[in-house]
Amino acid sequence: CLGDHWKVRHYFECPASKAAQQTTDHLAGRLKPAYRPYLRMAIGVIGNVDMSRKSKRLPRWMRLQAAAWDRLVSHRNRHPKYVIRQYSEIADVIVNSDLAPGWLAKDDVIDYLCRFGCNNFAAHDGSDAVQMTGHLCSPVVSMLFNHSCLPNASFVYSEVGGLQVVRALDDIEEGQEISISYVDGLRPRSERQATLQAVYFFDCKCPRCAVSESDRMRIDAMMDRKPENDEKAQQMMPHGLPTDFAQAPMIEPWVQYVVKSVLGVLSNEMATSDMDKHMLEATGQLEARDLSFGAYRHWLECQDDCLDRISSGTEHMWVWAYVASLYVLAFYSLSYPPFHSLVGRQCLQCAQLAWNALQTLDSSSCADGILPLNAELVKRMCFGARAAYKISGDPSVDKTGARIDLLLEQLRQD
Repeated sequence: CLGDHWKVRHYFECPASKAAQQTTDHLAGRLKPAYRPYLRMAIGVIGNVDMSRKSKRLPRWMRLQAAAWDRLVSHRNRHPKYVIRQYSEIADVIVNSDLAPGWLAKDDVIDYLCRFGCNNFAAHDGSDAVQMTGHLCSPVVSMLFNHSCLPNASFVYSEVGGLQVVRALDDIEEGQEISISYVDGLRPRSERQATLQAVYFFDCKCPRCAVSESDRMRIDAMMDRKPENDEKAQQMMPHGLPTDFAQAPMIEPWVQYVVKSVLGVLSNEMATSDMDKHMLEATGQLEARDLSFGAYRHWLECQDDCLDRISSGTEHMWVWAYVASLYVLAFYSLSYPPFHSLVGRQCLQCAQLAWNALQTLDSSSCADGILPLNAELVKRMCFGARAAYKISGDPSVDKTGARIDLLLEQLRQD
């Protein structure tokens, strides 16, 4: 609060934040507990609007945000009636309190809540690009960047000052629109579209969702899980899911091909468009259950389960964990841009597990083709992780760089 954050913007935010907290505490008892987060949200917005009305010496960033806020759409007429009723109750409490500014009307509060609801983003604490800590509304970002389920940019939060930094995830041509993702690209298409319609009130027409013949669209169509098929979830699970970790695992060819393709892009040996073609070739003949969200969840849980069992001394545990991590990396590669932060993190996870697996395998196991596993592959994964961390602007890039250097040093010693 009194360090770098204070110099950047907290000197201006802190008084308003304290006032908002005091107002929230004063009024919270008049509302149902479920409404109280919205109360705090509304009071924060009202406080910022009030400051922009009264102060003649606003910081430049605050003037820009205030101007952008006035231009955001609220889609008030498209919000469900029950949501408007909730917002109306909150507005009554705020407007009828002695802490409300004189200019504030009930309709203003309802409009502000609607505006915030369909223009907010996941917030992070600056030390983690993935773990969400809440929601915020940055009006300038909302106005500048539209959504894509396969974005060419993302924003991260700097550790100094908590600034939003927009990072390109791919080459962006002059005149090409810069897009970010409002939802998790790993979710099946039908679920992403339902969320975008329910929260942001638009139908997605991005390269993964639009009715076209792009490679990414075809892959996304195979990975979709339609609501009407939920009762058939058991049938959507892939064949041969491991239940006996005592048996040596095998990696399906499509996983090897997808991972090889994404590593090619991360090492600048392959263009993204070529990677998409290769991934479509690798997955085109698979059944829907093999690419289902349930299959992804299975391999993620398998990876975590194996890591928990490492200390038990069960044979093949490092190998199983490595194999499961490759499947997770394959799903990330099919769902996210290659330089996405999660792709980088999973590359490093694969590299670490691969190195440990190498220590448990004899040379004949590797030579017999049980696993596509060798020191050179571990190096490629390390370099791929470093590239993805750097391009995505992941806040943990410095700490991760030290882990990558240590792993590469261990490989050199071996």
